[in-house]
Amino acid sequence: MDCENKEKAISELKDEIEVVLSIKDDITQDEINNFKEEFSIFTEKEIRQEISKLTQNEKYIEEYSENINPCKQDEIENNAEEIDDVKEYKIGEKSESKEQENINLGDTIRIDRDKINEAILKFKSEEAPNEEIQKENIEISDAILISAIKDVEENLSVNKTKVEDEKNYDTDDDIKIKEVKKPEKVSYEAKEVEDIEPGRLPENIRVIRGEVKYNQLSIDWDWPYGVKKTLILYRNDKFPTKPDDSSAVKIIVEKNYGETIGQFTIHKIKEENYYFCVFPIIEANGEINYLEGKRRLIVSKSPSEISYELKVKRKLFYGIKAVSIIFSTSSEEVNMPPTVLIAKKGNMPVFKSDGEEIYKFDYIKIGKHETVEVEIPINIIKKNTYIKLFLEDERNSSMFRIIPPAKRELYFK
Repeated sequence: MDCENKEKAISELKDEIEVVLSIKDDITQDEINNFKEEFSIFTEKEIRQEISKLTQNEKYIEEYSENINPCKQDEIENNAEEIDDVKEYKIGEKSESKEQENINLGDTIRIDRDKINEAILKFKSEEAPNEEIQKENIEISDAILISAIKDVEENLSVNKTKVEDEKNYDTDDDIKIKEVKKPEKVSYEAKEVEDIEPGRLPENIRVIRGEVKYNQLSIDWDWPYGVKKTLILYRNDKFPTKPDDSSAVKIIVEKNYGETIGQFTIHKIKEENYYFCVFPIIEANGEINYLEGKRRLIVSKSPSEISYELKVKRKLFYGIKAVSIIFSTSSEEVNMPPTVLIAKKGNMPVFKSDGEEIYKFDYIKIGKHETVEVEIPINIIKKNTYIKLFLEDERNSSMFRIIPPAKRELYFK
């Protein structure tokens, strides 16, 4: 795979990871397995590395190192390759033996006749007690010869029939060759007609891709097997929960002949969040059913800015009496997501992982030009330490921006 295609695949993987993380705080092994199925060009280790980069949490790499022995994994992969080679060899060997059997069938009758004639001549050359016994033995030998030749001819006929059947329909334990018919030509204007294989269920959408450009928002997806229509729902406050969500905007997109990628575009957008949910539509026997929707969040508005400052009350002679953090915003009313307070000795923490988490704030509602004061325990503050506030879920950085005070105000001597 060239670099351009690989970068595109990495981008799609990141988008899919962000969608999962926009709904929940952690990614399970089952979800990682789904990523492996959707993005087969990446190994589980590579997928876990991308998750760790986005979450800045090394636990995903550590779990992989604990559960998977790299040497053992290589051995398993090598054994799998050897099994494939052995299977291919056995199939070829069987085919070759059939050809050899077909070639030798024509000589079977000749070989059996020679052996029987040789046995009869040897029998005739032996001395008999008298002419009558000798004549009787010759007659028995001729009868044996005729019966043997008849049996050989019957076996030859059966084998020839078997070989002809095997030529027309060659089978192996796990392989069946089926006749492939050329599709009939259909005009481009006609809708694509797909034959659903018996027992095979329609599939769900795997990945939804999104882009905001020139005041337009576009999403697209790969049409899954057995799906010719999708119901698109979107809201600006949260994800639609079901197809009949009365607060969502609804659009139906149909698949055209020869089309592999579905697409939907909003040509004029607002500076808001767009929460999409795309439901594949299944029509059968006059009934309409929906598969589980696939979600995608597209952010098109500037992030809300939230400022904070420290308020420290000191004792009369020495020490700290109380510490509070005061939050404010110049935006409209904001529901600030969970944040964490990170401490680092001797220097300012740059990232959330660049220090020790000492306190966590839950959702805080802040009005425009209002302040919210929250007191924190003084026993979590240590000497010669800097503290700084970070968003707990870094995916929220596209919607919120935390603005700290001056560096000297975050230091505790």
